[in-house]
Amino acid sequence: MEVRLSRKDLQILDTGGRGKPTERPFEYVTSFDPRTNTDDIVEVLIHDENQNFLERGIVDVDDVIYSSDGIRLKTGVILRKFGYDRGRYVVKYNFLRNLAGSDETVLVDEGGNVYDGDFHVMPDGTIMDGESHETSEGIILRLLELKYFIQQISGTRREIRILPQEINDIDYIDKFVSLSNGIRRLKLQNNVATFKTDAQGSTLAGDSLVIKMDSNQSIIPQMKGGLIYLNNAFVETELARPTAEDLDTRIEELDSDTVQARFLIIGDNGREFDGDKSFQRTHDFFAPLPDGTQFNKNGLPDRKIGDGVLDFSPQRAGGGRPNENLTGTTRQIRWLNADTFSRAQYKPLGGGTDNPVIVTLRSISERPQNIAFLYEWEFFGWNIDTREEKSDAPLVVKNPGTPGGEIFIPSQPNSLRTSGTDLKEITVHIYGELIRLGVRLKISSKDGLTSEVLYPACIETSKG
Repeated sequence: MEVRLSRKDLQILDTGGRGKPTERPFEYVTSFDPRTNTDDIVEVLIHDENQNFLERGIVDVDDVIYSSDGIRLKTGVILRKFGYDRGRYVVKYNFLRNLAGSDETVLVDEGGNVYDGDFHVMPDGTIMDGESHETSEGIILRLLELKYFIQQISGTRREIRILPQEINDIDYIDKFVSLSNGIRRLKLQNNVATFKTDAQGSTLAGDSLVIKMDSNQSIIPQMKGGLIYLNNAFVETELARPTAEDLDTRIEELDSDTVQARFLIIGDNGREFDGDKSFQRTHDFFAPLPDGTQFNKNGLPDRKIGDGVLDFSPQRAGGGRPNENLTGTTRQIRWLNADTFSRAQYKPLGGGTDNPVIVTLRSISERPQNIAFLYEWEFFGWNIDTREEKSDAPLVVKNPGTPGGEIFIPSQPNSLRTSGTDLKEITVHIYGELIRLGVRLKISSKDGLTSEVLYPACIETSKG
């Protein structure tokens, strides 16, 4: 085998061993395969018996045979394709990966825009658009190779300056720019990107997104820190994020030795709204009270906060409650008085059957921020059915696209609960009208620090 490297370069590059691209530490190199990567080419250099150079060309992919033993080339077929039927020749092959440019040709107009339509050639060799001169729009075309030209060679002959031709092609220009800055734009063939979540159904950072590709073969370590562009992407729903001034409270957690769970609405999908997204008054009343606390319609047995500020009774058509419940626990509360408690009310679009109200809840708890906490979120409540012969029903899981159900958690389908380490944000979809949704948040650390809050009926949807 002929070696065309200098002795100095060979000593630097030759390790004396072999490595496969699929094995460390060579995994940053993708496998050479012209069948799947158009940048991979086999170059053939044809010489006569005296090593006089005759011709250069690119080997057809069909003339390269891959097997477990390596790569074999159909040299006889290759020579005949280049017109060498008889004689003795010295044939050399280079296995190359194009960083920029190619042997392909394109037609461009006077502005350098690539032309991909019908064309014809005039008797003087001029190329013009259209199948014939009669159908031509008078556009003169040029035939250019997707290569770059050498503008200048340094006096030491160790540096060259290359420039692109006037070709308005994104891939052609991007590859040229990448020669100097090392940044490449690659098109991932036959790949589908989906947003990946962790075991708890969300990313720890809350706002961050992790994209999972169907074919990991397309991803190489050099892509780390780069950008991924999703073609044909569109915005389905935009969650509006209020500011601290809008909520009249903080919107981030506090670093504190005290542990106190608390949350607010940090985003929604823009449905008509009334109330307080910070749940300030709801938090002030319910935060000190554990799950299972007994209430009456005026508040606590030993603490009246207003007349009829809580309701526990099933509602009937016309608003009547023939079997009125005067007492109940936190989870049995079906309604909060809007003047007393800062509940959040949304008006669903089209009844909310197909277009849910979407809200994102964020923890603004007090806790030490230098240790990890487990966040446990739970949703509970009632679907207020006002038909004559029906009773209010506890909320159940909704599977989008199927009838029935009210609550869908994208990060934790088929459940009304989700949990995770530092799971500070959670998004929930609320389907239907007259939904009264309660939320429980419990935060706890491994060394026993814990706090829990339950806000019953704190989010509701009105009659559309």
